[in-house]
Amino acid sequence: MIVSELAVFAIVFLVLALVVLFLGVKLVPQGMEYTVERFGRYTRTLSPGLNLIVPAVDRIGRKLNMMEQVLDVPSQDVITKDNAMVTVDGVIFYQILDAAKAAYEVSRLVVSILNLTMTNLRTVMGSMDLDELLSPLATIPARLSIREFRYRIVRAGYRTRTIVVATTLLSEEQYSVADISQLYRLRWDVEINLRSLKTMMNMDVLRCLSPEMVRKEIWAHLLAYNLIRTVIAQAAAKHGKQPRQISFTRAMRTLEAFRSPLAYTSSQELVAIYEHMLQAIASHEIGNRPNRLEPRQRKRRPKPYKLMNKPRPQARKQEAKTR
Repeated sequence: MIVSELAVFAIVFLVLALVVLFLGVKLVPQGMEYTVERFGRYTRTLSPGLNLIVPAVDRIGRKLNMMEQVLDVPSQDVITKDNAMVTVDGVIFYQILDAAKAAYEVSRLVVSILNLTMTNLRTVMGSMDLDELLSPLATIPARLSIREFRYRIVRAGYRTRTIVVATTLLSEEQYSVADISQLYRLRWDVEINLRSLKTMMNMDVLRCLSPEMVRKEIWAHLLAYNLIRTVIAQAAAKHGKQPRQISFTRAMRTLEAFRSPLAYTSSQELVAIYEHMLQAIASHEIGNRPNRLEPRQRKRRPKPYKLMNKPRPQARKQEAKTR
């Protein structure tokens, strides 16, 4: 009886040992790597071959393919430097070098690679003319180098966010993470600049008829805009301020107010008038609004008028007949 109990105990112990051994032995195929998590936390990476883990404590987290892989880039429209629209696609050959970083530092790795590639395609091809794009492929860079980093956005009363920034500014000494992060925060200034051009300088509607005159009209607006920005920069440098602290609209109105004095003042008094104008421009400060975000919506409803799809004289004649 005692022998039979010992035999049963040995059999049960042997079965449990086999189950534990089966659960603890992991066979990793060649070209693959597995991450190991202990109570939900990453501990190590299993290399190809036979590996041992602690059952019920460790588990396999991610199974990653470490071989070189091919990924199709979907077609997208790109505007070249000379405003030509082209459609481009591509193929990516990528390989994971660090399994832990690919598994736990990037969410949706394939989508991230596609977005970074498409962004850099637009950046490179957008800086080239159509003739350069159609030239031999030797003129196109064989490799796209990017720099990726993360930084945290901490705002009182809001949840802390982590932003991933990809940039072609590769030099860490010349372009620090803090500088690029600050530049990323100032991206709303692009909206302000476009509003200054379109709304404040009345560029929302181009009034010339021929393409040549439309180009001249656009260049005239850009020239005036750059001249106003130059005067703002001079006023900011002279009075110890940043150019972004000075209102563009009020600076433009100040220049308009000083147009007659600058035109009809003698050369002896011109310098004093110009200094007084710079002081007046520097006094028009705007509030500091970091992390500004505005909805892209219209504040007022458009008037319920029909669009004019014919020359104005013809529309007048047609309107006169109906009255």
